[in-house]
Amino acid sequence: MSDLDALLYAEPTSNMREVADALQQGYDERWQVDLIKRYLLTDTQRDVLSEVDATVSDLLNGRVEGDFDYARFFDVWNARLGRRVFGFAA
Repeated sequence: MSDLDALLYAEPTSNMREVADALQQGYDERWQVDLIKRYLLTDTQRDVLSEVDATVSDLLNGRVEGDFDYARFFDVWNARLGRRVFGFAA
């Protein structure tokens, strides 16, 4: 079983460093979305995405309409991961 398979299909890990490493490996976006949904996306964030009719993929690609506050997602995820993995270049 690969490291990615273990993160996605085995017992969830509490080691956020492993998750951060996997997210920075450049895996296909589909796998990144699955990791985010499993380890990072909160129920509140799911509700917000539902309210604006957007997906995690939309969020990652800057495709959320209007004056959307991406930082309220990315900052929480980065803090949980212990390093900056998400965000747009300034």
